[in-house]
Amino acid sequence: SMELPSSCPPVLLVGNEPNAREPYGAPMLPKDAAMRVVAIEMQCPRPRLVAGNVSADDWSRAGGWGSGYNWLRLFLREYRTLAGRAYRGILGIHCYTQHAASYCINNLGMMRRLYSGEMWVSEFGVLSGDAVQFKVLLTWIAPRFTRYAAFTNRQPSSCGREKQGWEIGQGVDLVNCNGTLTPIGR
Repeated sequence: SMELPSSCPPVLLVGNEPNAREPYGAPMLPKDAAMRVVAIEMQCPRPRLVAGNVSADDWSRAGGWGSGYNWLRLFLREYRTLAGRAYRGILGIHCYTQHAASYCINNLGMMRRLYSGEMWVSEFGVLSGDAVQFKVLLTWIAPRFTRYAAFTNRQPSSCGREKQGWEIGQGVDLVNCNGTLTPIGR
């Protein structure tokens, strides 16, 4: 929710899919997010902030703010206005595709062009579980982003433990219930 932190760790994730709707994200307007990021920077000047962690998808049809591209574009503009300088932290972005890596490659590529600074793909996945498409996407992401993290719905595990309601139901598993790797996890 981009709230002021209780401590100032070395790296601080600020926001989770602010262009999505609850419970999938923590909705916030770009201007409000910029104000909160400036406030966090004032309270914690040393940590590396990973701001936004915005979804590449356009959430407007599902009750969210809109596209991640437009959210980031406006966030960067609002930040410059409020802080009197360009944002210098890290931007985080997320992308999921049903089947084809090209969906995320196109969206992440557009978002990458918005910002020349450090960017992380803090979540990504191929929901169909297609290992070939996952490899294409991972191979494209690796040289273009400083850090990246594949999402797996084993958080919490779907191996007999109670689900929380936000897990993706299938396709992105990297590890089987017995601990072996799935085809996408290899």
